[in-house]
Amino acid sequence: AKPPSSGEANASGLENWGWEEQVADWSVEEQQLLQNSWRPSTLTTYSAPIKRWLQWCKTHNVDHKNPEVKISEARRSPDRQVRSLFVSITGVLRPASKTMIAGWVRSAFKLAKIDASPGSIRSAVASRRWLDNRPVQEILDRGNWKCLETFSKHYCKEISNPVNSVASDLLYDNFKTV
Repeated sequence: AKPPSSGEANASGLENWGWEEQVADWSVEEQQLLQNSWRPSTLTTYSAPIKRWLQWCKTHNVDHKNPEVKISEARRSPDRQVRSLFVSITGVLRPASKTMIAGWVRSAFKLAKIDASPGSIRSAVASRRWLDNRPVQEILDRGNWKCLETFSKHYCKEISNPVNSVASDLLYDNFKTV
């Protein structure tokens, strides 16, 4: 479980999982116990991506634990002119457009195997809050709607099998107005 003495990264070692510093004072037996506590399927799943990452870092002379990639240094510079939270990822540095961000959200949903558009999730959150008798203004603010008619005509949907309250609250509480 100790890092290789040559200084080379080991794809199966604790050092690549972010544990090296935390377990530095542990005995070999304690480190082995931690290593053995991970499911074999977890180690198998992450083994290939970690090996690819380590190889890429070695090829590009990048520290695998602190990858400050030079190619994006200008984008990360504190004195850059664009101060937006979301910025373009290719081409000229500029604030990300609504279309660009929507594309990222769609891609994230697709990768998570969520068969829903961002708008339908927005509608589901608002409809659930309507059923929970939340204040109308709160629903409108969270959905970024100016009037009740927009919400009631286009977004307020019938929910046939409401989710439990805890899950609903988690979803709603984490869906913030931007």
